Amino acid sequence: MILRLAIENSFMSRSDLKTRRRFGTQHSRVRHGGGRHFWKGWAINLTGWLFLEKEGGRRRQINRCDPFYFYTDVWAYQVNGLSPDYKIIVADSRGHGRSTRTEAPFGYDLMTSDYVALLDHLHIKKVDLVGWSDGGIIGIDMAMSHPERLKHVFAQSANVTTDGVNGDVANGKQFTDYVNWMESEYKRLSPTPNEYKSFVDQIAKMWETQPNWTKAQLSKIKTPILIVAADHDVIWLAHQEYMAKAIPSAKLLVLEDTSHFAMLQDPKGYNQDIIKFFGK
Repeated sequence: MILRLAIENSFMSRSDLKTRRRFGTQHSRVRHGGGRHFWKGWAINLTGWLFLEKEGGRRRQINRCDPFYFYTDVWAYQVNGLSPDYKIIVADSRGHGRSTRTEAPFGYDLMTSDYVALLDHLHIKKVDLVGWSDGGIIGIDMAMSHPERLKHVFAQSANVTTDGVNGDVANGKQFTDYVNWMESEYKRLSPTPNEYKSFVDQIAKMWETQPNWTKAQLSKIKTPILIVAADHDVIWLAHQEYMAKAIPSAKLLVLEDTSHFAMLQDPKGYNQDIIKFFGK
């Protein structure tokens, strides 16, 4: 079945530092027909999820991976800002946004295989990858398991072991508000709107033990990776400094006055950092 959607972008608020350190209050909304920014989507029977492809520039491909709870609309700033020069592919990870999930236990290797299957389906050999949070972890996973499919990885707010997460921040008001918002978005968008708790339980089980990569594993990565940290992030800065040292091909970038939601809080600067790392 072919599903065609149009997305009209409503941008995140950036009125003050307090708002920027949270995550904003607006979001992109989906509606059928009309709109300025057209997307075309297909439901493909790979492992149970939907992907969306933005038609833009053709010079280089960028694949964007979503974090936990979120969905493709979060990349509205980047799609608008970068699509004149890049062909951008955004996908809702399994169980996220408009995508379905199976009963298979969540795991980063499994989600990475989803994105590899997507590239196979699109007959794309190699991409630059932007990943946020879980998406950044997927990018690092792909750099280990399928390096031939990657040019660069821009990994924002990723961790490589479970102790890289600051539990105090993860359990604070910012993330509580975020999780509550995502529950309403899940009910609005998901093909299984009444299964949010089951979805959360399934992915939380993964977080108990993953990721858990050793320094020896990370030392074998050759794909150029930019470890992108925020100075008010849920991921410990010391952990991301460790990642940048453990991965021979990695560099560290620290974004100032931003949190886990940096692409929404400073979209212009975020886009400039992507272009600087990937090149045109």
